[in-house]
Amino acid sequence: MPQNATAFYDWAEPARKGDSAGGRGELAKAIEISPDYFEAITHWFAQWQKPTQPDRSSLLRMNELQKQFLITDRAETLGNWAMQSASARDWPKAIEQMREG
Repeated sequence: MPQNATAFYDWAEPARKGDSAGGRGELAKAIEISPDYFEAITHWFAQWQKPTQPDRSSLLRMNELQKQFLITDRAETLGNWAMQSASARDWPKAIEQMREG
């Protein structure tokens, strides 16, 4: 059996679509392999965490992972924009975007 968090996340499709039994183990395995797997953790909490009584430490961890995800996503976007600017030979803009990223 592979030790690839993405594969287990993909196999957990029934759980991600709301099936409370199917795919739960696969989703848990994806998180076990990669504890910072934002999408897997998000689906886990959406399905099995009671919204009226959230675990404070779990919510803090989710908040931190969400911040990291947003920062990484922004850096990736700026990198893509910088490549487009460089392709257009707009060097000042490309450099500015790379620095921000």
